[in-house]
Amino acid sequence: MGLPSGDLVQHLPRRARSNATFRNFLPWIDREKRATELCAYEALIVPGLLQTQEYAEAICLGVPGTTPEQAREKVEARMHRQTILRRDNPPYLYAVLDQAALLRPVGNEEVTRNQLQHLLAMGRSPNIVIQIVPLRAMSASGLVAGFVIARTAGDGDEAAYIDAPGGGRMIDQLDHLERLKAWFQAIRADALPRKDSLTLIEERLDQKWIWS
Repeated sequence: MGLPSGDLVQHLPRRARSNATFRNFLPWIDREKRATELCAYEALIVPGLLQTQEYAEAICLGVPGTTPEQAREKVEARMHRQTILRRDNPPYLYAVLDQAALLRPVGNEEVTRNQLQHLLAMGRSPNIVIQIVPLRAMSASGLVAGFVIARTAGDGDEAAYIDAPGGGRMIDQLDHLERLKAWFQAIRADALPRKDSLTLIEERLDQKWIWS
């Protein structure tokens, strides 16, 4: 079992907690750790909650101007966030990815293969549903920045986080949330069923990899 959700923030890197960008991210971490349902979409990469450490390192190091130390802090923070999926009462995670995320090499072949194998394992968890939007869907609804919607049962509290260069933003205004939820459902409507999505990941692993 991972860290209790209430301990997530205090166990994050001290320098990261003092960073202005990270402080702006704290309200979202609080929403995320209290959520009973998370709906995530990514077009080009695997969502952060499903990334391996090596894959996350390659992503963070690829951000212009990021030092190895800054990347290490971001990765450590991301790994701690993932403990919500391993607690006794994990949230349901519905992750929708474009097939392009399976095709894009990140780091190197080993890093990418390990990431896809991890994605398969996580997708077989009872509380995680992974769906892939295939290229043949010819869908334009998913050509947007990645985002996550968090919902807490009982009080119906909802919020969303939208990625953006230089730092994303959290939104909790009802009208914006309703549009984002409709957007997620439109993207998901073009996705393959859960079983077929996992099969597509398996097929990607079986294909010839042309990079080194």
